[in-house]
Amino acid sequence: MKTKLTVAEALQRARAEEPLQGYQVDFTDHKVEALEAMQLAKAGVDVPEESIYYDDEAIAEDEAFEGEWTAVATDGLAEAEAALNVRLQLDPEIKYWLEQQSIPTSQLLEQLLVNFYRTEQRLKKS
Repeated sequence: MKTKLTVAEALQRARAEEPLQGYQVDFTDHKVEALEAMQLAKAGVDVPEESIYYDDEAIAEDEAFEGEWTAVATDGLAEAEAALNVRLQLDPEIKYWLEQQSIPTSQLLEQLLVNFYRTEQRLKKS
């Protein structure tokens, strides 16, 4: 049977980098802040999600995370690592042409780069 610790005792041990194996932390009627939950998790304690308190007011705004997000397909780690997001500023005439031709820009760029690479490799062999 594991020895029970209060959240305060577990946090004290975690901060002192004392091992918490063999202990059970009692989260009954006690919530911990997200940073405290990370300290406990680092010490090997599984913190139930419902025991984590998030103070939205304490979360700093970050301009890098503002604005619209674009979904990225995650059909596999290799695909996600190989994905390259590019932002293009096109001349309005070219943009209009692409739209009129129904040419997906991502496919066009992919094919252009593949063909450019293959051409360069062939020229090196010559």
